[in-house]
Amino acid sequence: MIPRRTENGIWGAITWISVVMFLVMTPAYAQKKKSPSIRQDTVKVLPFSAEVVEERKENDETVPQEEIDRVLAATRGFTSDKLSIFSASEQSKILQQIAEYVGVPYEVGGNSKDGIDCGSFVALVYKNAVGAELPRSSSDQLYFCQSPSDNEAHFGDLVFFNTTGRRGSHVGIFMGNQLFAHASVSIGVTISTLESSYYKKRFEGVRRLRRE
Repeated sequence: MIPRRTENGIWGAITWISVVMFLVMTPAYAQKKKSPSIRQDTVKVLPFSAEVVEERKENDETVPQEEIDRVLAATRGFTSDKLSIFSASEQSKILQQIAEYVGVPYEVGGNSKDGIDCGSFVALVYKNAVGAELPRSSSDQLYFCQSPSDNEAHFGDLVFFNTTGRRGSHVGIFMGNQLFAHASVSIGVTISTLESSYYKKRFEGVRRLRRE
């Protein structure tokens, strides 16, 4: 049997150690909460941002899934745009790359099939399809490319939108028939139409890659 004085001493020591550990651990715990291990630039965009809400509300002309499937299935026997700066084989390769990414979720700063944003999607499609190097961000792509001399959009041209109050905040790849491929903030990589009220209101213009 432990003598009472010794017993009180043991419990006192345990209490003292507990207090010290609490004081030591509390700042570390608070710091850990402030500094999560997940990098902020790889977190998927929240589905309740103002941009997402506006897109869902105003995107009144969506492309039916069967139309998207039909367009992407044309990677074989594709009828090319003769006025495009890309050859028929290059246009087919661009379509194939678009098909590879359709359905990938939107992610701020993402640049893979796990998640991707609009600028990275465009840059990866051109790099993988025709070896063209573009800046990663849509705003940089706006100034990197040139205005077409005919002021018309042809297959493979870039179409830009102001969706956030900043010039060139969104970009897509023109495919003809008013359709363009892009990484939508609400549904990920898809094919949309320029006839949609959302995109028509925010459309800024067409740009064309500089090719030597």
